[in-house]
Amino acid sequence: MNNKKVFWGLWACFGGLLLFWAARLWGRFPAFMDTIEYVFPEKWFNVQCWQQGHIPLWNPYIACGTPHLAAFQPAVFYPLFWLWNLTGLTNWFFIVALLHEALAAAGFYLWLRALKVPSLAATLCAWGFAGSAMMAFYWGFPTHLASAAWVPWIFWASLKLLEKPSLPNCGIFCLCWVFQILAGYPFCTFYTVLFFGMFLLIRWPDWKALGFHLSAFMAALGVTACQWLPFLDFLGFLHREGWGDQLYSLRWKDELTLFQPQILGFPGTPGYQGDYPCYIFDNLYLGLVPLGVWVWSFFSPYSKDRFWKFAALALPFWFAGIHFPLWRLLPEKWIDHLEPAKACFLFVFCAFTAIALGLQEKAAATPWKSRFWMWAWLGGALWVADLLLVPYRVIQTVEDPYQNPQVKQAALKAQAMTGEGRLASLREVGRFYQPPGGDMGEAILETAEQLAPNTNVVWGLRSARGYLTIYTDGFQNLNRYLERGYPYDGRVLDAAGVDLILFSKNLLDFKYHLYEDYDSCVWTRNAGAMPAAWEAEKIREFPDRPSVFKALLDPQAFLEDEVYTERAPGGGSVCLKPSNRILRGFGPSPNGWITDFIGRFLKNPLSIQAQRFSPCEARFEVKNAKQGFLVFDESYSPGWHAWVDGNPKAIFRADGLFMAVPLAGEGMHQVVFRYEPGSFRLGLFISLLFGVAGTAWGAARFWERT
Repeated sequence: MNNKKVFWGLWACFGGLLLFWAARLWGRFPAFMDTIEYVFPEKWFNVQCWQQGHIPLWNPYIACGTPHLAAFQPAVFYPLFWLWNLTGLTNWFFIVALLHEALAAAGFYLWLRALKVPSLAATLCAWGFAGSAMMAFYWGFPTHLASAAWVPWIFWASLKLLEKPSLPNCGIFCLCWVFQILAGYPFCTFYTVLFFGMFLLIRWPDWKALGFHLSAFMAALGVTACQWLPFLDFLGFLHREGWGDQLYSLRWKDELTLFQPQILGFPGTPGYQGDYPCYIFDNLYLGLVPLGVWVWSFFSPYSKDRFWKFAALALPFWFAGIHFPLWRLLPEKWIDHLEPAKACFLFVFCAFTAIALGLQEKAAATPWKSRFWMWAWLGGALWVADLLLVPYRVIQTVEDPYQNPQVKQAALKAQAMTGEGRLASLREVGRFYQPPGGDMGEAILETAEQLAPNTNVVWGLRSARGYLTIYTDGFQNLNRYLERGYPYDGRVLDAAGVDLILFSKNLLDFKYHLYEDYDSCVWTRNAGAMPAAWEAEKIREFPDRPSVFKALLDPQAFLEDEVYTERAPGGGSVCLKPSNRILRGFGPSPNGWITDFIGRFLKNPLSIQAQRFSPCEARFEVKNAKQGFLVFDESYSPGWHAWVDGNPKAIFRADGLFMAVPLAGEGMHQVVFRYEPGSFRLGLFISLLFGVAGTAWGAARFWERT
């Protein structure tokens, strides 16, 4: 048989599979709750900000506002995701994911060819890597997929650099790291760096090659500083529910997926037997034929490269995390923070590399007339057939809920009811997402229609809740309060500006009297909700934040005229230091005394006019102000700065979570809040510096050659 025809036939088959799934997913969603509730809205916010000319640093639509660029998965600066700025996210969300499938396959093929693996074996293993169950799950998680897709490219570029230490090869290696880091999932980068360091240590290159590797990696860090520096900064003050409860340590039964991708059931259904939070990480299915080849390689006299097969064998012991007795010798907090299950992509990479090397060595030692080749062709056919079926076995599709007229109608209604306020969409504790039959279409539609966090982002609705994100410190109290169930007493939701509550039952309370049934839930208005900003004359200081939150549970708390602050360890209230800059053009208006006089004469009440020019900036014009504080109901977070009448002011933590600045006294005041973290400013400067230097070097090399 003509090997060249088989080679091109396999790649044509792979391309045809991607086109088929592109057509199948057009207007539809993989039935993953995290995709509908977290990944899609997050990318939607990226696109909306870029199209409006803003850098998506801060997301005001979830968790009372939270850092966006600094979070785990936004991948704000990843160039291949910028395609959505041109095409829009609807429908093209999965096209970009499938493009990364092709990228992963191409990179793995080049990696294996650099290892001298024959083209047919390299093609099969490249398809196996890109078409594995884990990578198919990643179709609904583009950040994970993009991060994993660049791993083989990094190792391929490293081999080129080891063979020929030169500046061009150094540049290619650097560029691969740049894309992998910008792809946006820090855990993938973290584990890739660790494993690559081990690979380099085994190879032990000469000092020149090692110097090129280190220089290229440091340059990649310089280019991408605008993304990872804010993330490291956020790590210092974030709070993430779930850490400390073995969330990403796999139980041994999860590794049964080696034998069948759906052996534990379909993730999310009541009958699913695996760890639900880990289902996109713990599916280790390679295909039965590749699994058989990998197991065979341990006993074959032909398979001599032991690093890759033993790396693949050792990794599942790491995935087990705290469930593996040896790791219990380490502090449990360390294991939980390292989230071992998130290194599963390396198992797939190592396993298929070991499989390819085993096939290469066996093929080189076997005559063409041997019966081995008959069995090899049969195994190859079964391999391809299995790969064709993997997406069907792990992915259910549902109609795109964001294009559903019923969901759009619910969003428009919520916009009319909340205005500039917030909503809180609540689920009952322990409720399954879908019926026992496993059909998730109805459940996903219901989730979108009830504007569950973070689906509200797509409609530009502000929410007091956030799903699967890292929060500013202090929000965890509000989140726990919202998850505790009925009744919702006190002034907690009032302080958060919650105008609308979506719940499964009517909230029978004197404040929550305006309600109506809407499909599967009750929409309740909160008559006591505070506005986006208000002025308070008095300040009450508490010994700590729990004391502040306890005070907010009192229905008689007088937020309208009191700011609740907590004491810092060194004494005084917790506050952010003022910026050193003065905003020009924001001093007192020359006509301020006239406005003040007219206001007093006509006895006008306090007036606060708000403008939100971008997610990162809010401006307020306060007329007839009293001496006291202006409270802004956005999350208190390092990176925010405030100016009153053009002068920088300290920001106090108000009511356990929000921000407040002092006002000097009666009259008209102009207050500006702006989110511009120093870590991003420094990171952007470093990135531009390295980017300009790299561009200049590349241009110089190009002109030298021409």
